[in-house]
Order: sequence, then structure tokens, then C-alpha cells
Amino acid sequence: VVALWASWSPYSATELMNLSDVSGEYGDRITAVAINRGESPEAARAYLEGIRAGGNILFLFDRDDAFFSAIQGFSTPETVFIDKEGMIRFHKRGAMAKEELRRRVQDLFGL
Repeated sequence: VVALWASWSPYSATELMNLSDVSGEYGDRITAVAINRGESPEAARAYLEGIRAGGNILFLFDRDDAFFSAIQGFSTPETVFIDKEGMIRFHKRGAMAKEELRRRVQDLFGL
């Protein structure tokens, strides 16, 4: 599960906390990745420290915002569900509630 986020998005904090909670529920059965959209690592880290998200998430910094462009991103946050074969199974534009995130993981990955 890949979440794209930025400190300037009012929904990103909730999105990251939800991703952390849900990925914690599934342990190593899913991988949670959060990609920052074009901010400096220092700015992104400061934001993350302020919201205290993260124990279960791998954080990446995409200074060129290339991943967002590659998936034809439209809004922030966006969440992409990618299976073991690397195929995008679902792409959510905009904020996602925790229950929807959990349901998508269950439905798409059979968990």
C-alpha cells in the first residue's frame, strides 16, 4: 500500500496515521510505503515528528514528484494498492477513511 502525502495537505496527517494503524494490524502481510511529494527530507521529517506517524511505514522522499506524475496523480493524498506482482489493483484519489483502507486491503489482498 503506497500513500502519497505532503505537509501542505490538510488530509495527510490523518491518512498517515490510518496507514500506520492498519499496516500494524496486518504486520508483515502488507508493506506500507509513504512517499512525500517533492518536499525536502528535512521539512518532511519535521512534519512527521509533529504528527508522530510511522512505526509501520517505510518513508520515501520523492523530491522530483516523479512517482505522482507516473501514476497520473490528481490530488493529495492518494493511495495506490499494488500486488506482489507489481500490478496496481486500486488507486484512490483523495483522503481515505481508516475503515475503507482496511476494507480495501482485505478485499484486494484476501486478508
